[in-house]
Amino acid sequence: MYGFSISKRGIHTDNYFKQLGYYELPESQGVFIMIRKIGFEIKINQDFHGNYGLYIYKNTNKNFFAFSNSFLLLVEYLLDKQKISLNKDFTDNFVISDLCTPSVYETMIKEITKIPSNEAIMINIKRKTYKIDYINYQENTILLESKKGLKNIDRWVDKWGYILRSLIRKSNNISSDLSGGFDTRMVLAILLSSSININDILINTSDDKNHCHEENMKIAKNIATKFGFKLNNKKLDNNGMEWSTEDILSCTLYSKLGFHKEFYFKKEFFYNPRFALT
Repeated sequence: MYGFSISKRGIHTDNYFKQLGYYELPESQGVFIMIRKIGFEIKINQDFHGNYGLYIYKNTNKNFFAFSNSFLLLVEYLLDKQKISLNKDFTDNFVISDLCTPSVYETMIKEITKIPSNEAIMINIKRKTYKIDYINYQENTILLESKKGLKNIDRWVDKWGYILRSLIRKSNNISSDLSGGFDTRMVLAILLSSSININDILINTSDDKNHCHEENMKIAKNIATKFGFKLNNKKLDNNGMEWSTEDILSCTLYSKLGFHKEFYFKKEFFYNPRFALT
């Protein structure tokens, strides 16, 4: 499993599943591609939102298929092995689009399509064939002000309070951003309601003159005074290394090229996990 999964028991990496000796997801939340070998089958599925993306190459003239969670890596692998052709309509659209792909399924290559997150891939190792299993997530809409809606919000707050308490027991490397905005105050409300000593967490506020940071700092100071905690109160474990420019570009291009234009500059690698609420 590449990435992480979130359950009421905490935030889990692949080691969590290996230690327990089973490969069933506790929930479908998180950011991951899950690959499991079950008997003579390999099962591949994604998280609920399909955050990483999963791609399939199919050539109708030959008995050949290939899967990858990287569009660019899949194209590089196929270049001297299989027929690939440019999807010009899609590419023209993608070039002029503001930020991301205009299509749910198509890519810049006609023979490569994106797999929806509610589809699991089942590969039969003996027959060298695959089939699609559809996952019924049973999505529905609940009115926020209804009794059921309010109950769901309570459950959501309880769940995240539990997760944060379990993280505090395992790690000191936790930070939570606080600005003048609504989102960070929502996270702070969960922290305050979960019986955690807020000073055990780095409450991170931008302390400079850039853009609206000065105003954010003023609001954050008022909130900190009211609830009795300190801002920018500690430093996290910096046991890590700087990535090279090549690493940074690879991290962006191999995970996002083909469906998203925003560069993701991950500049550092940390040996100990860091948990940031942003």
